[in-house]
Amino acid sequence: MKFFYYLANFCYYVFFIFSANQKIPYSKIELFLNYLKLQFKYLFFVVLLKRKILKERLFNFQISLLDYSSFICMFEEIFIRRIYYFKAMTKSPLIYDCGSHIGIALIFFKMLYPKSRIFAFEPDKSAFSLLELNVNSNKLSDVLLFRQILSNKEGLVKFYFNPENLSSASKSIISERNSKSIVFERLPSVKLSAYIKGKIDFLKMDIEGAEGLVMSELSKKHKLSFVREAVVEFHHHIDSWKDDFSDFLNIFEKNGFGYQIRSTPKMPFTKKQFQDILIYAYKK
Repeated sequence: MKFFYYLANFCYYVFFIFSANQKIPYSKIELFLNYLKLQFKYLFFVVLLKRKILKERLFNFQISLLDYSSFICMFEEIFIRRIYYFKAMTKSPLIYDCGSHIGIALIFFKMLYPKSRIFAFEPDKSAFSLLELNVNSNKLSDVLLFRQILSNKEGLVKFYFNPENLSSASKSIISERNSKSIVFERLPSVKLSAYIKGKIDFLKMDIEGAEGLVMSELSKKHKLSFVREAVVEFHHHIDSWKDDFSDFLNIFEKNGFGYQIRSTPKMPFTKKQFQDILIYAYKK
């Protein structure tokens, strides 16, 4: 059963590769061959031979990884489905990458706009060390890295994680984000508004449940007026009893944004189901 699910998923992304029509800095054949390589190595080395692969070459970039399976998922989302694709008005757009993890989206931005300027925020120690390595080893310029938590306050806050899965991307200041997040460390928290001094071409945010706090603070400080476009991931039902998605959308509406949303809940519907909801917001 798992094999048929895997095959169906593979076919879906291959279809997407050859049917998408955005203008991208790599050919469809090049993208397909990279994807085929990743899937072959995953099946043969990771699944069959039980080996760990912690480095991979993607296009012309050498990338250090935490986990090969999650890397493929990021590749599918970022390079094939291109969830962070945007059309900039300049050759050197200013991009804020909030929740940069190991830098896969950052590399996509640099392929899309080589002269882009990027502020990248990532609090997790293991992910940040690889983010820093991937930026430096690939000689990516005009990139500023911050190992800080984004929230609505400054100071030390608890950062929860699952000690049994240190490569997980679901580490968060929200303890409920992971049912086994029984360990925490205290890390410095900052307000994103303090880093926004002028126009931002693109804001990417995936910060595992803290997006409501950050976006509300940006709205209160009137900093969303500087943002031209954004893709934000909303984590619905981290607290299964809390329904506040309309409040989150209202932040965009009262700040003059239009938006599109996407989510793929498990079917049939069940009550209090966790969902990742992707929001693309654009100034009207």
